[in-house]
Amino acid sequence: MKSMGSNYKMKRTMLKLFLIATTISVLLLFSGCLLEEGKSISLYTRVIVTATDNDTYDTEMGSYYEYQDEDINLDNTAIILVDTWAYHQNDGWSERLEDNLKNKIAPLLTLARKYGMTIIHAPTNHEISDIVAPIEGELVESNPDKLTKYLERNNISTLIYAGYASNMCLLTKPAGIFNMKYLGYDIILLRDCTIAFELPYTLENELSNQIAISIVELSKSRTSTLDDLRDALEQ
Repeated sequence: MKSMGSNYKMKRTMLKLFLIATTISVLLLFSGCLLEEGKSISLYTRVIVTATDNDTYDTEMGSYYEYQDEDINLDNTAIILVDTWAYHQNDGWSERLEDNLKNKIAPLLTLARKYGMTIIHAPTNHEISDIVAPIEGELVESNPDKLTKYLERNNISTLIYAGYASNMCLLTKPAGIFNMKYLGYDIILLRDCTIAFELPYTLENELSNQIAISIVELSKSRTSTLDDLRDALEQ
């Protein structure tokens, strides 16, 4: 009788373990499906629409911002960081640079790494700041030929830009916005993840940065913010 009772208890235990294992498998399969579905996000973006109505008299004052939720496949998207330098010869700009690195680029990297996004570092002339140092698996490349080969090999067509300076290297370097847009890539600039090199009469309100962002938007590339990207990923 004791043997029969022991066998019964053993069978019940095995049945419980089987049910637990089955439940875990189903949950893992379901979470995998959610992860697969979550690879597409809806990002809130902005672009400038110029006033060009042929039937009316237009001025630049008629231009306006257009906001749109843009569907983005994360498998075909990369974060690209241009010239996140460790230092600059201008002390004031270096202070502003470090502040933006700590409060914007570093959180951007944490977010992108959390969701497994492709991250590319594109430095020139100076070392990358330790605040946003690359980790294993992240590409460090500013040569446009090598960069485009990597993007083609990984089926990446959308580039989300951050880095410096918005009115210089971020736009004009070979791995920057202008050249990569010319090569046919979809461009999104994170407006708060960059600063410009300002002039005495633009520094107080950071007008050079605003103008640089507007140039991107006027070229029919969209812009967004770190918070908007976070909201899209966490939905």
